[in-house]
Amino acid sequence: MQRSRHLTPKPTAIGQGQLNIDHPQLRDLVVCPHERGVMSFLRDSDIVEQNLLAPGAPMRIVAELSFTPSSLTALPLGPNDEDTLYAAGGSWNADLHLSYHKGKSRGALWQKDTKLRGTLNNSVLLTKNHGSGVEPRVGVTNNDYTFRMYDCAVRTHGRGDASNGDEDEDEDDDGQMLECVGALALDNCVNYASISPSGRLLLSVGDSPNMYLHSVSGSSQLSFYPMATLSIPLPTNTPPHYPTIRPSTFTASFATAFSSDSMHFAVGSQEGVVAVWDIRKVSQPMKVWQVDKMRGMGVGGLGAASGFISWDPSDWFNSRAPAWSVRNVKFVGGNRPDGKECLVFTEHTNLMHIMNARTFEEEDIVRIPTRMADPQPPTPPMYPTDPDFESLNSPLSYIQLGLPASAFSAGPAHTLGTGKQPGWEWAQLEDEENGLQPLALEDIIHGFSEESASDDGEAAEGEPVLFPLVSAASNA
Repeated sequence: MQRSRHLTPKPTAIGQGQLNIDHPQLRDLVVCPHERGVMSFLRDSDIVEQNLLAPGAPMRIVAELSFTPSSLTALPLGPNDEDTLYAAGGSWNADLHLSYHKGKSRGALWQKDTKLRGTLNNSVLLTKNHGSGVEPRVGVTNNDYTFRMYDCAVRTHGRGDASNGDEDEDEDDDGQMLECVGALALDNCVNYASISPSGRLLLSVGDSPNMYLHSVSGSSQLSFYPMATLSIPLPTNTPPHYPTIRPSTFTASFATAFSSDSMHFAVGSQEGVVAVWDIRKVSQPMKVWQVDKMRGMGVGGLGAASGFISWDPSDWFNSRAPAWSVRNVKFVGGNRPDGKECLVFTEHTNLMHIMNARTFEEEDIVRIPTRMADPQPPTPPMYPTDPDFESLNSPLSYIQLGLPASAFSAGPAHTLGTGKQPGWEWAQLEDEENGLQPLALEDIIHGFSEESASDDGEAAEGEPVLFPLVSAASNA
């Protein structure tokens, strides 16, 4: 597998998100609906926004919800896609939040929270109306074995809380409503679903080893016709004590996605498998990835190094889940002028995989920064003896070859400290004119760049070896 060249050697920006994870298996929590670097995510019972590319920019509350959400999505709307429709689902009482935001206005044009029919809402999707209507549509997967699609009356302004309606409507006191325009029943809990960009295909997964592909027809009312029920590839390289019977309580999937041209679709399973199919030949996947299933398992494959790992998802509210289950899959970048689309998927903790979506043969595995412990004081201090030391202006100058990341000091002209933002380590660069300037440690220590390493992973001649920062935090 070749390495991708879609990434810079280190993060462009890092923010302390404090994301809310209300359910251990539901982790579709972050969206970037418009401007690069301006992220929206869930925190407690709020949707918040933060510009990661503006240092020190505060988080602002986009919408306050009446429930704790477990999934989030957004859809650009308006003549030039300058507006935003947010949808957030709550997993425990079939809750759904919708809010419409004009341009960059700080408040919502309208907002409502409603309770839909069913039990647990596992995911929500938003799509533009591909029929004769102009209203966008909201899709909801539920533990009652159903997927339902609703028309969303965004042109109806106002504000209110919705109550339960009949089978086809959910209406609030101000007359706003969600009208059900199509429903699909499967043979197990529906955990996630995706509509193709063409609007003609529905892909769904649930608590089973299968994925379900349906064609979508109709305009004002939708019908779903089964095209294929496909088996998700079996996991390989499983750890000791892995369930020997399949399906088991551990067998499930929570991630699906379509490519921008609707020609490829991907599924990620809780069993650590990601597979991609070509819609023109669905009899077998065109590419399969098996993640490293021994990561974080500890001695004997039981996770003894950091606590017992259970194979029963109902235990994960009180115990550890395997770190390598796939929780999210996305195709991104398909609308870029250069057409460089990527397939991205994330594991339960820490790791993100990025592939070239044209060839599916290039891959980068990225470790996401975690919460970090305070740095240990260096022993002994490493002060440079280079006579040209005073001319060095980069903190990278102080990282020495062959020493672990925890055993360095910034020297007498620089100090290391802990910033006020909880949970992150910061380096402070001393400037006589501007005082102490905070720098994220990832801007100082990073892993090998492709420019400074040879094909066999050894440092190129004359280039320094840079060590990645190792977090002292657990993988929880």
